[in-house]
Amino acid sequence: MKKIKNAIITVSILVGCAFNLSAAAKLDRIDQWKHKGIILGAVHRCYADKDGELILLYGKSQRALVSKEKFTPFAFFGQAPSELEFLYTFFPCGDDLIFVERPAKIKIFTKKDGAYVWKKTVWQKESVTLRPFNGVYFDNKIFYTGLHSVKAGPQLVWDVFHVYVYDTNGKPLKKLIYKKYPEPSRLYQMTYHLMPYRTDRLFFIPSNELKVSVISSKTLELVKEVPLKIPPFYKKMPDNFYYRTEEEYNSQKYDFHIDLETWAKGYSRITNIAVDKKYLVIQVQTCSDKLKHFALLFYNAETFNLENTIFTDDLLLDIRDGKYYFSETGVPWFDKEDCEDCIINVCRLK
Repeated sequence: MKKIKNAIITVSILVGCAFNLSAAAKLDRIDQWKHKGIILGAVHRCYADKDGELILLYGKSQRALVSKEKFTPFAFFGQAPSELEFLYTFFPCGDDLIFVERPAKIKIFTKKDGAYVWKKTVWQKESVTLRPFNGVYFDNKIFYTGLHSVKAGPQLVWDVFHVYVYDTNGKPLKKLIYKKYPEPSRLYQMTYHLMPYRTDRLFFIPSNELKVSVISSKTLELVKEVPLKIPPFYKKMPDNFYYRTEEEYNSQKYDFHIDLETWAKGYSRITNIAVDKKYLVIQVQTCSDKLKHFALLFYNAETFNLENTIFTDDLLLDIRDGKYYFSETGVPWFDKEDCEDCIINVCRLK
């Protein structure tokens, strides 16, 4: 009887463990696109459209529509309606694209005969203190993330809001995520991420902190802030990063470009975020010679529990319809030295 009882206990423990363990996740490559002789440089933004093609913002200021068969640059530098003189960021608007040419001016492109062409220009209320690094069209509103200074002046990048909301007519609605940074801050060199989820909320995450701010798209209020579980390999950003004075650069005590690379490579920087069904997917640098360049962290988007981790050398570009799009070269001259081709790996989560 005692043996039977012990056997039952043992089985119960094993069954309990089975229900508490997540199955190991992996990415299976289902396709690869190669475009010879095209060096992307830094990929600033990338989105997959409904046709499974990628819209890339890369290099200094270049745009291209990419598929397995073609790599087609468009929206060249210029002042014509279909050209862009200056560009902060771009993001989807339904099946169209919004290009933020400057804080007061956006151009909307639409896809016609397999190419993106100018559709119309919309003027927003002028905001000289807005520096949008990324944006989202969601719930009939435009959400920018980046830096919006409280007022113009010498404290331009020290006293800011990180999220700024417009209606579709260009009227400002709300400023959110207020931060006051120590002087002299260069945190404007960082990136900030914003991602819609379901029908009524957005996730805001800075690139230097595993903490998610949940924003209601209905009330335009900050619902909550949740510290995310930190994986063992995660390297925190040093406290002295992104702080230099103009005098230090003017005296050539430090080199600005060397600082930018040191800051970007010196901690587990968040390079991208996306949503795949119930998961908030966050890609971070591992900063470890013993691991691959990046880790994909899969957080449950409702509970924010960390449920899986996948290591990869590829840079995540976007996720759409269950397909994960990666740049195999990571960030050229940053992750890899010998990058002469554009290579896109298309994967599925298994």
